[in-house]
Amino acid sequence: MSALRQILNLETNFLELVADDQRLVATLLTHGYQNLRLVNGRWCGTMRFMYTVGVVLGLDDSGYTNRFCFDTEQNAALFLKDWDGSTLPEIGVDGCTAIK
Repeated sequence: MSALRQILNLETNFLELVADDQRLVATLLTHGYQNLRLVNGRWCGTMRFMYTVGVVLGLDDSGYTNRFCFDTEQNAALFLKDWDGSTLPEIGVDGCTAIK
């Protein structure tokens, strides 16, 4: 894995993204989103909230459309890494605390 991909923690090579996606990813990173990846054509990532860590879905310039809440950053990142975009996490399993 290239150093840039490790730093950004992206599955997609940042340099291969179109300019709009590069701008969006840069903006999302400055706003604190992490573990960014495309899932079924939608940007998703993780974000620390007051009491939970969210897997946020459908990220764009105005925010996100949905989120799954997890008890730790590790559980959120593990879920997002393997998530296929079609299943919901089960509350109470693997650290999932809520679906919003």
